[in-house]
Amino acid sequence: AFTQVFGVTPYPQLGNSTLLASLKAAFTNVDLVGSEGGLSNLYTYWGTTRDGNDFTYWYALDWMQINLKQAVAATILNGSNNPLNPLIYNQAGINRLQDAVYAVLQQSQANGLGNGQPTRTALTAAQFAAAIDAGTYAGQIVVNAQPLTSYASLNPNDYSTGTYNGLSVLFTPSRGFTSILIRSEEHTSELHSHHEL
Repeated sequence: AFTQVFGVTPYPQLGNSTLLASLKAAFTNVDLVGSEGGLSNLYTYWGTTRDGNDFTYWYALDWMQINLKQAVAATILNGSNNPLNPLIYNQAGINRLQDAVYAVLQQSQANGLGNGQPTRTALTAAQFAAAIDAGTYAGQIVVNAQPLTSYASLNPNDYSTGTYNGLSVLFTPSRGFTSILIRSEEHTSELHSHHEL
């Protein structure tokens, strides 16, 4: 939202406030002059995709999926070719996979894509889902690695095939501002100012 653009014709604002409001409600982007911010450049209002999420939301999710897959694959490939420290299907191996995912969560936060504090957990899938529903991880981006003992008891055939489906990630993408409410408290009355960009 509100990315500066060049070489485009601004959409006329004068007399189009109703139309612009309906375009915003329909998640349709337009290029407008940033005059309300005292700027004469052009900006894309409102920077959303057709589902109403801003572009950075989907960029962050795509980035996360690509980088998680790459990090886990690199850990497996490197670990399978390291005779001094091989990646083994045991608790230490699961911990290494979780560490690889945790590093991606940290990188997402550093890049401004993940919204929350990176956290590691070791719960069963049911416990992790219940903790999410209870709001335990509000404000966090989390990688859960189900411990080997509980995973193997719930999935007895997976160890023999080298299958581990016990990693889960809770991820909240960062997003920008599209509406700001400014309140001013006074002694005799309350002034409410709501500004829509």
